[in-house]
Amino acid sequence: MDTPQAYVWRLQNFVLGEHIPTPSTDKQTHVKACTISACGNFAILGTEGGWIERFILQSGISRGSYVDIAKSQSCAHDGEVHGIENKGKDDTENI
Repeated sequence: MDTPQAYVWRLQNFVLGEHIPTPSTDKQTHVKACTISACGNFAILGTEGGWIERFILQSGISRGSYVDIAKSQSCAHDGEVHGIENKGKDDTENI
């Protein structure tokens, strides 16, 4: 992925989905990692700038971003996000 947004595939019609999730960072950086929640309702995206954000797949609406409160940072990670893990136990993502 080398774009500042992620594209969703619509299996029903075998076409790109109408909603294109785009992380809402101050500085647009490319999406480098993604996962889908166990329930299938959310996509979680990570960028090369360390930003991690969750989106509703059906609407493309952002449902929040992750930050590192311990370090008082505005993003979740120092540097590029290489992978995102979803444990799937409930709708809580482990990043």
